[in-house]
Amino acid sequence: VLFMGIRKKMLDKYLSIFKQLQIGINSIEYAGFSLLRLLRLGGLKDNGVVGFLNLDLDEEINFSVCYNGFPLFCRDIILMHRLETEASADEGGFGEGDQASLKEMLADKLKSEMRISLDFFRRKFPTMPIEKIIILNSLQFQEGITSFLSENLGISVIPLETSKFLGKGKDIESNLSLVKSYAVAISKKQRLRYPINFLSPASKKEAGLSSQAFPITITGLKINPRVIIGAFLIIILTVGWTWLKRLPLENELKLIMANRPQIEGVSGQQGFPALSNLERDYIEKIKIMERIVKDRFYLTEAMNAVCRLMPQGAWLTSFSFHRLEEKLQFSLEGLVFLSDPDKEFAAVNDIILGLKNDSNFNQHFKEINVVSMEKTELTKLNVEITKFKISCR
Repeated sequence: VLFMGIRKKMLDKYLSIFKQLQIGINSIEYAGFSLLRLLRLGGLKDNGVVGFLNLDLDEEINFSVCYNGFPLFCRDIILMHRLETEASADEGGFGEGDQASLKEMLADKLKSEMRISLDFFRRKFPTMPIEKIIILNSLQFQEGITSFLSENLGISVIPLETSKFLGKGKDIESNLSLVKSYAVAISKKQRLRYPINFLSPASKKEAGLSSQAFPITITGLKINPRVIIGAFLIIILTVGWTWLKRLPLENELKLIMANRPQIEGVSGQQGFPALSNLERDYIEKIKIMERIVKDRFYLTEAMNAVCRLMPQGAWLTSFSFHRLEEKLQFSLEGLVFLSDPDKEFAAVNDIILGLKNDSNFNQHFKEINVVSMEKTELTKLNVEITKFKISCR
């Protein structure tokens, strides 16, 4: 955002003067920005961070910095009036023999003011170094200020030759007022990237620049029928050509719509939101089915491990499996007959140790314990055997 302003007293003074002279005002610009129009005439580009310095002893010195034509910093420096005031207060003014001393003082003062301006800009915009400085009308200090900027501050300096568009001549090249007037005069042909006009609509009206300042009348205007017919023909040809170009595309689109495969549950009239909702429902159903299949527990591996670990003389009589939410419970009941109670108890312990060490079994059941182990008698065979029950969780 660029904020520009002008004192209302000063603006009213200028408007009053031009109104008395009956001169219309198109725009009021800052002189330093108006001179930026001369860059194109001089064959120079304002891309990047570019400084613009114009020198004149009789008027103020303008120093501006722009980024791609957008003003970032501007300062007016007045040297001659300040030095004359100081000299008048101290010694009564400059004499005719003090011109060399005056020139040296002006050069030193200009270098000091430029250093202050550049230091302020670098503090304000630390990430935007100045790539080059273009100098306008520096005949008096061209050599000194160029060496100061390039050698001491490390900035490339490019002089702008006004002779390319104003002609040659020392009086022309050193007259900054003439150059400023020329820059303002070409405002309609050479426009700034970011035009700035201090003249508000209310001020334009006050200055006599309302819509009545340049009246437009249609008196004597004659309409040629051939012009109207020609305009209608151009419109008809444009619309017809567009329709002819669009017709093959529409026919191809209709053919594609007619030949597309029919999918059950999906209507051809459904739009993108409806299809997106349908796709989301199908994805949710697929996820539920995958979760059911993946989370389902199969007893095949567990039973295979039990059968593999069952010792000789031992067999199962029953088993049961229960699943409550995420908890699994597997119970085994069986008999062992080895004609020796101690060996039968040892066989049951071997079954438990084998289940605990089996990787396929213990990844589902971490707790494997004996619920009961007791002697029982088979009355038909008249023998005693060991009955056991194992709980796995």
